[in-house]
Formats: sequence, C-alpha cells, structure tokens
Amino acid sequence: MYFDPEKPRVVYAGVQITRDNSVLLGMKLRGFGTGLWQHTFAGKVEKNESLEGAAIRELEEETGLVVGLQDIVPAGYIEYEFSDPGLVPHIMQIHIFRALRWVGEPRCTSEIRPEWFNIQDMPFSHMWRDNAEWLVQCLRGERVQGYFLYSDLQTISTQQIQFSSASSCQQFQSSSLTM
Repeated sequence: MYFDPEKPRVVYAGVQITRDNSVLLGMKLRGFGTGLWQHTFAGKVEKNESLEGAAIRELEEETGLVVGLQDIVPAGYIEYEFSDPGLVPHIMQIHIFRALRWVGEPRCTSEIRPEWFNIQDMPFSHMWRDNAEWLVQCLRGERVQGYFLYSDLQTISTQQIQFSSASSCQQFQSSSLTM
C-alpha cells in the first residue's frame, strides 16, 4: 500500500551499464542524491517521449555513451516514495534498462562522475539504502520490481521486492505491483 496514494507520480527511465563482472556507477555531483553513487543513468521522461527514448537520452547526457533502441532490454521497475513530502512530493517511478552494447567511453559531466566497480565491491555505504536489497541480483540478470517507502533520506520504513528471470516475458509496470 502506498503511504499516500493521492501523491502525483513522476516517471523516470535510465540505463545500467555492465561489462564482465563490473558495473558503471555514477557519483551524483548535483541535484537530488548528491554525494551518492547511482546504479542507473536516469532522468525524467519528457512529454511525448518513450521510456526507452528517455533512458537512451539520459545515458548519453550523463556519460557520453551512446546506445540504440535495439541495444537495451528491460531490467526492472522500482517505485520510491518518501513519507515526508518536503523531501520528495511525488512517487518516483523508475524504469530500468540494461545496455547490451554501447559506443564510446564514459566521461564526467556537471551532474555525474562515472566510475567502474566490481559487482563484488559495490559501495553500498555510499548509495541509497535500498540498493543493497536488490541491485546485485539485477546486475546478475534477474529482473526486479520493487517499492520502497523512505521515512527520511537514510531509513526505509516499508519495502516490497519481487524478482523474475530475465527470460520472463512479463513487462513490469506500476499497475502490476501489488501493495
């Protein structure tokens, strides 16, 4: 159950970049989440933009990496809600894609500093708390669907997580998450 089902929803989309046993994380340099490593290069979906189009655009804006529509696959769907509307006044609906291929080398931007990490050495103490609950499984190919209610910037008061195999044909959507 949502903490406040009347809150507006804002849709975000982004791309995860992995190679071998490593993941490209982004240190947030400004904006919401400054000082934390981000698992996905993501941003708001703009009016008349597809989820995939937004994810591809955000990846290029934040890292300089280029992917095509045929180069991304769905990896997960996460909803974030904060009980204090002063922190975030809406429910964040994050659609996560994984890149199969990309062109270019990651570069630092004014918003993000990308850096490769071994999946075994994830900097969870410098990431959003929920990442420790699902990220490694997602990076290893499981699809994730979740809901996290934060009571402040550090504390998760409610969570729900579901995993499925990457071969599952179920498309995660907000309407399929039971609360």
